[in-house]
Amino acid sequence: MIKDNLQLFYKYLDIPFKDGGRDYSGIDCFGLIKLIYKEKLNKEIKDTEILPGDLDGFENELKTFSNSFQRVFDPKIYDIILCYKSPSEKNINHIALYIGKGRAIHAVNGQGVIIEKFIRNQVYSNMIEGFYRYKD
Repeated sequence: MIKDNLQLFYKYLDIPFKDGGRDYSGIDCFGLIKLIYKEKLNKEIKDTEILPGDLDGFENELKTFSNSFQRVFDPKIYDIILCYKSPSEKNINHIALYIGKGRAIHAVNGQGVIIEKFIRNQVYSNMIEGFYRYKD
C-alpha cells in the first residue's frame, strides 16, 4: 500500500522550491497542495494572497483556507497537515499533504519537494497543529 501511495506522488519530487510558486518550474508548500488537489482530486483551492516571509499573513490565510477543511484525528491520504513554525512558536507557517503510513509530501526551502516521515518524527511531530480533510 505505501509503495502505491508513494508512486502517486513521484512526479512532484524534485520540483524546486520557489516562494509563491504554483507550478513545476518552482513551488512553495501551499502551491504544492493546490497543484496536487487540482491534478489528483480535480478540486480547485483558492490561492493565498500573502507576501513571501509574511508569517502572520500566512497563518491568517491558512486559518481561512482551513474553513474549507474539517479537522480530523485519523489522517488519510490527501489530508492536509498544518504545522507550527517550531514547537515553542505556535505560529502556523507550513502546510504538507499526508500520503499515508506517517509520511507527507511537502515543499521545503532549499530542498524542493520531498517525501518524509511526519508522524513520530523528532522534528515534525511536535510542530503539527492538526490534520484536515477537504469538505465535499
